[in-house]
Amino acid sequence: VRPRPHDKFWYSDGSIVLATDVHLYRVHRSMLAEYSRVLRDIFEMPIGNSSVDCWEDVPMVRMVGDKDNEVEILLKALYQRK
Repeated sequence: VRPRPHDKFWYSDGSIVLATDVHLYRVHRSMLAEYSRVLRDIFEMPIGNSSVDCWEDVPMVRMVGDKDNEVEILLKALYQRK
């Protein structure tokens, strides 16, 4: 089974796709970087000559080892900060 776009966390103006084994999350790189120092540091690393995975021309990060429900919880905490 291939990952499919998530119903809620798929923004047409999203600048990065997070891929788990279940869902694809098209979200905003700036939002992730603002609230996570680790992700901010990763985004600032030079890519070098390696090819970048993309989904519809948007850079994609494979969340290897991260469970789909944990990624969804992280995004809920960032996007639904009430």
